[in-house]
Amino acid sequence: MTIKELIDQFDLTHTHTLVLQGESLVFEKVGDSNKRASVYVWVANKAGSDYRVLYVGKAGKGVHLRCTQHVGGFVNSGTGRKNASELKRYLNDGYDVCVYARESSVMEIFGETVSLYSAEEDALCAALSPVMNRAVFPAVDARTDKESVVQSATTAGASMEVVGYLINGRLVQSTAVSTDDLSAQLDAYTDDQRLSVKKLLTHLETHLEPEHRAKLIGGYSGQPKGCSGRTTLTYAIPGPSGRMGAGTWKARVYFGDQPRVGFPLARLKSTARGKVDIAESADTFSPQSTDDFIEHPNDYLV
Repeated sequence: MTIKELIDQFDLTHTHTLVLQGESLVFEKVGDSNKRASVYVWVANKAGSDYRVLYVGKAGKGVHLRCTQHVGGFVNSGTGRKNASELKRYLNDGYDVCVYARESSVMEIFGETVSLYSAEEDALCAALSPVMNRAVFPAVDARTDKESVVQSATTAGASMEVVGYLINGRLVQSTAVSTDDLSAQLDAYTDDQRLSVKKLLTHLETHLEPEHRAKLIGGYSGQPKGCSGRTTLTYAIPGPSGRMGAGTWKARVYFGDQPRVGFPLARLKSTARGKVDIAESADTFSPQSTDDFIEHPNDYLV
């Protein structure tokens, strides 16, 4: 099968090309790419030789964001660093490495329209046998003793098992897209950023009431600067229908390029207004420095 036949058979489009800039790997965008759930393939090709399918993945918020997360993982993740070494080997051997993607199909299940991107990823892996696929991202479903989790949350080295426990201890609602994107973003974070997430979730855990539960979604609009459209964990109180009750939310964690936290504007100390971003329309504020909030929460909250 030629690359053209591969593209035609699976309805793929060339979206990015991998290049080496100094010692860093960068995905250069080729044309437009959407922000919808998709699957993608890394393909290595050298003139006069057969191509090789290196990797198959899924992208809940579009391939460009996922490529950006991979770049972070190449530096910050053990698995990502292994992938980077392998990709550099192909580039140094004269291969072109390109990303081909397709927007995934959707299906109505139980009255809800859902993306089939996870199923398409499995099918592409079975059909193409990518040479680099492995379990890449940390699971967000670990369990451990709560008291030991809280005690260990300030030690050096961020533990994704701790983060997984703290999220799942209250999680009652999520989507496949939001869960996958959270795992990808955690993988792209630096150790310091992961430690900030762990400390932040631990702080929230010790200040939430037992009835508070968590919802993980793809993102809200109208949030403080830099927080809109980010995968978001919201803590609120479910109503009788199971949906989060209006006006009951207590905190939000935004998993963007930097982890951020948000609170109802009514909880903002007037003396802290210069250190926060405010979304008046959403009655929400977010400390500009998550680490400063973690160290001095009483400077921000009433």
